[in-house]
Amino acid sequence: GEESWSLDWIRINGDPSAPQLWAELETVLARTWRHPKAGTLPIAAACIDSGGHFTARVLDFTTPRHHRRVYAIKGASRAGLAAWPHRPSMSKHGKRPVYLIGADTLKELVFTRLGKTEAGPGFSHVPMGRDSAWFSEMTAEKPYTKYSKGRALREWKKKAAARNEAFDCRVYAAAALE
Repeated sequence: GEESWSLDWIRINGDPSAPQLWAELETVLARTWRHPKAGTLPIAAACIDSGGHFTARVLDFTTPRHHRRVYAIKGASRAGLAAWPHRPSMSKHGKRPVYLIGADTLKELVFTRLGKTEAGPGFSHVPMGRDSAWFSEMTAEKPYTKYSKGRALREWKKKAAARNEAFDCRVYAAAALE
């Protein structure tokens, strides 16, 4: 029922153009967790945003790890776009896979699930003692309705200085699940 548990929150600080950051990410992606009934749980899939100034670095990292389900993604804010595409697009340089995800579709899903108050399908569990910055980032974006030519359009906005990485990570995790 897509009930989820947030097991950790790791922020990797560094220069995305330097190999040290990518080595640290590789270490994080290799982690496992012990489950009392299921045994050892690895990271089953991961999505890395390829938008911005470091697209080539993201593709350099994800392409050789594609078989491990480490995907380069790009969020698209188009109403009704599927959460996960049937097949990837190919990058302009080197023809490497990039998955165009329905960012707004996934944000709606995650936002709705955060509002659930009882454990069960779709509920998001968060461990006690989670840093307050995480909660601020999870709630940094808000949905708004605007009208264009008489049609209601849903948009996601955040304050210019607000950080929203935790929300983005949760959205990307939902994409990886898809």
